[in-house]
Amino acid sequence: MSGLQLAVDFGTSNTVAVLRWPDGRAQPLIFDGSPMLPSAVFLGADGQAVTGRHAQRYAGSDPARYEPHPKRCIDDGDVLLGDTAVPVVGLIAAVLSRVAAEAVRVGGAPSTRTVLTHPVGWGHRRREVLLAAAGRAGLNNVELLAEPLAAAAYFTRVLDRPVPVGSAIVVYDFGGGTFDVSVVQRRSDEDWQVLAGDGLNDVGGIDLDHVIVTRVADACADTDPAGWRRLVEPVTPAERRYRRMLLDDARDAKEQLSMGSTAPIHVPLLNAETFVTREEFEQRARPLIERTISLTATTLAAAAVPADLIAGVFLVGGASRIPLVATLLHRRLAVAPTIIEQPELVVAQGALDATGLAIGPPADPTADLVVGGTTDPAADLPAAGPTTRPPADPPPHPPRIGPSFPAAGTRTAPPPHYRTGRSVPLVVGAVVVVVIVLIIWGLVDLGDQGTGSRTGDTPAAATSSACTQPDEFFTPVSNKDLFCTPALKQFAQPWLGTSDCSGNGGVAGATEAVTCEKRDWTVTFIMCASGRNDCPEGRQNAQAGAKVSAVTPYQAQGISGTRITGSRDGVPFVYWDSDSSPATGLLVSKTFNGTPYVNGDSLETIWQQNTS
Repeated sequence: MSGLQLAVDFGTSNTVAVLRWPDGRAQPLIFDGSPMLPSAVFLGADGQAVTGRHAQRYAGSDPARYEPHPKRCIDDGDVLLGDTAVPVVGLIAAVLSRVAAEAVRVGGAPSTRTVLTHPVGWGHRRREVLLAAAGRAGLNNVELLAEPLAAAAYFTRVLDRPVPVGSAIVVYDFGGGTFDVSVVQRRSDEDWQVLAGDGLNDVGGIDLDHVIVTRVADACADTDPAGWRRLVEPVTPAERRYRRMLLDDARDAKEQLSMGSTAPIHVPLLNAETFVTREEFEQRARPLIERTISLTATTLAAAAVPADLIAGVFLVGGASRIPLVATLLHRRLAVAPTIIEQPELVVAQGALDATGLAIGPPADPTADLVVGGTTDPAADLPAAGPTTRPPADPPPHPPRIGPSFPAAGTRTAPPPHYRTGRSVPLVVGAVVVVVIVLIIWGLVDLGDQGTGSRTGDTPAAATSSACTQPDEFFTPVSNKDLFCTPALKQFAQPWLGTSDCSGNGGVAGATEAVTCEKRDWTVTFIMCASGRNDCPEGRQNAQAGAKVSAVTPYQAQGISGTRITGSRDGVPFVYWDSDSSPATGLLVSKTFNGTPYVNGDSLETIWQQNTS
């Protein structure tokens, strides 16, 4: 088919989309620096819907207007956000509209074909809701495809793995919010049949994040019980944002433990640092993972596929990259699982390669496909009456209750699982770590830390309503709205779409300071009061006491100036400024126990990617 093609995996926690050009090139769409768009919606007081990480950011101010998992609401009709009843079709359409807009921006034109995936157990009613939402979002020529079929297409057509006719593959889908398993049999070259499927609605990647939190509780909660309670039972927007920071760091640690043996954890409010080892994580996470393994074995037994006809076990979803998953599956099924570098992209990318494939009926025509322990007997039947018809689909994954955080003073054994509930995750990085970095560099005046005031005279522009002051840090605003001075905003502009930013007070010799960060680095933008050399981070001070690697001119994004690279106390940095204004930037690696997360070469690459 000519024209752009778009595939969308609308997930419980995250949505992933892949765009393909007529020449065959394909790439995932990027949202706020990540291929995973949180499937979250926040309804503003003005009636405008905000999606993704922006929705998560706004949720801290008014959780009642926030829905983190619209997919769970598929049968609800309307969802109450604040005092407004919002049709679930509109919630889903808001997420899909974000995808459609990004696809047009990247591709230069609307897609001519869209493949939208859904759980294999969804019946007619739910599929109609999904199609209606896609129509509202402006997606063209929409086709619906069951998720395990998309995974099968990826396995055979992208990975080019052989699946002879009559053989089957096990699709083990461990996503952010749920776990699903399907056994898919190849009946002919272009025809597949789902023999059996099941799922767990209370096991997902976010539950494993909470396993990390229980480890943090054991290490830190007793040191400050009151602070820990504020962190895990937040009341104010500030506390909710700190709680989000903890959950974000727990997720990052979980991902880091898939590659390394230890991961650091910063505990906001308590101003503490701890770490978790892979061994500790696996010990606590094992009961959850064992449940997915057992269900996989049970589902495979129900499919009645002989062992010699199992062509593969395919790991799908971000949580499936945890090494213990593959280890336990291999032991239980005696089949080495297949996993790729980015398993969260499998369903979306595979959907683009599923053209011509079809799912056949269940092996027993009179049987209903079992998914999640329920059946779908009336999925495609006409309604018997407005009040007497049973639900068209098996009940969706129910809302989780919780969250189950350990209280201060409580030490728990490895938990069976933690239901995460309609918690309000917050998306700002570890602010306390940022402050520590700035203290090391001499950029923060501790005498002003309680008030958020700035050292030196603040010009009128910095106190106007056009920007958010540091003492208003917890007001939900976009990155660009944190900047008071147009020149500094322009100087920082290339970084604003790839990081999370916050205001900083108490920076000596500066009229304005904003810090942005990712997991491994922080970058601070400062507007000097009198000139570059009068700021602590000016050209002269950037070199003082540092091991300087290079001092070179640069030009990027219409701005020219000087760039200095080097390290201080073993921590790499990149400093740069502007010839046309007293704006400066300082990019520094984060550290754990004095060890930088990234080396100098990697930090320079980060600078080049975000500046050029």
